[in-house]
Amino acid sequence: MKEKFSEYKIKFVVLMANEDTIVKRDLEREEDCRMGKRAIELLQSFRKKKIDDKYIIKTDNLNIDEIINIIDKNDKFYIGEKHE
Repeated sequence: MKEKFSEYKIKFVVLMANEDTIVKRDLEREEDCRMGKRAIELLQSFRKKKIDDKYIIKTDNLNIDEIINIIDKNDKFYIGEKHE
């Protein structure tokens, strides 16, 4: 993917929360949109991928505006060589 989009300025970010937060947020969704056990399975899947910590934002105690601000203001999320 890095090669295909090397001409573009792209930020790569993984938003991650702990299991308790994921369960709580899932229960706040409309019933027909809830993921149940699948939400935790996906979290475990992401953890197994061993994504570089510099691309992860832990969102447990952040609201959407805070998350956007972190992504917007932080150059560490850029991938590829031509981001400057």
